[in-house]
Amino acid sequence: MVYRIQSSRNKEITGVNDVQSETAFSPINIWDPLHINQWIGKEIPDYAVIPIPKIKIKAKLTDLMSVYFFGSSFKLTISNKLKLILEKYSRDKIQYVPIVMQQAGKQVNGYWLTNILDFDNDKIDFSGSEIVSRNYPLDSGYLVKIKDYGEYLDQKKKIEFPYNLYFQKIAIRSDVTEKMFMLEKVYGGIGYYVSESLKKILDAEGCTGIEYSSIEQG
Repeated sequence: MVYRIQSSRNKEITGVNDVQSETAFSPINIWDPLHINQWIGKEIPDYAVIPIPKIKIKAKLTDLMSVYFFGSSFKLTISNKLKLILEKYSRDKIQYVPIVMQQAGKQVNGYWLTNILDFDNDKIDFSGSEIVSRNYPLDSGYLVKIKDYGEYLDQKKKIEFPYNLYFQKIAIRSDVTEKMFMLEKVYGGIGYYVSESLKKILDAEGCTGIEYSSIEQG
């Protein structure tokens, strides 16, 4: 079994009904060349300016936080504990960037942003997946038959703007041995996935704030 991991919306776990952050302070605007928003899909340099999220007073500090601001797209906000586990299995495909937050006027340290440097769409079982060509978000698109990763790359090159290929349903190849991988063009844009064995490690370590959604494996 393979699981997609996302931040929890369970109040009993997070302390709040919705996301744990309410806003974020940034000393510069999002178009400034130093703002983290300028490095979407790229390695983030040390000098990038990262907004300071303000965590809601009643929110609990979990290992995976629901934190959003300009520049946080496709990134997870994780604790030191969760980082130490994930970086063992992310195979240098994720950059971990330190982030400072605030809660009740106090500084919150020990958290990181994940920045994906490379994706693992070659791990997909294309025969068991559903792929659509669509002009997102303007139409529902139409199903496209793709037999393997090589054909997927060829189709990506051929498809014309404003259309793109999106995975409507995901299945993972049965021979995949990696414990963690990242996929693009899935629901929400990107997804972080862990194996059954890695999920057991995360559970055994008591990592909080993680919501698991199982997906098919061929």
